[in-house]
Amino acid sequence: MSELSFFSTLQDIITLSDVELRNGIGSLSPNVVTEYVFYLRRELAKAQDDRAVVSRENERLQGITDEYRRENERLQSIIEKQQQSSHDLRLSSTLHLKIKG
Repeated sequence: MSELSFFSTLQDIITLSDVELRNGIGSLSPNVVTEYVFYLRRELAKAQDDRAVVSRENERLQGITDEYRRENERLQSIIEKQQQSSHDLRLSSTLHLKIKG
């Protein structure tokens, strides 16, 4: 439907382009306009709820990311200490062999 009238329904309004709605909104019945306003309010509330859910999920995922980052740093530190210890052991063995030999 591309032309609004007093008998247009909420579904008619929802499917129109902005231009068509702007041009024909004055011919709608007050009940349909009221219904449309409440429809928009419900849609806005749903969008706000969805945004809140996404925000909570982002916070949860950020917490997990931070936890993995800390664990990675801890493991990297262990690896570096083991590499240093291994290097020190090889150096000690080399020096011991030179002193012995």
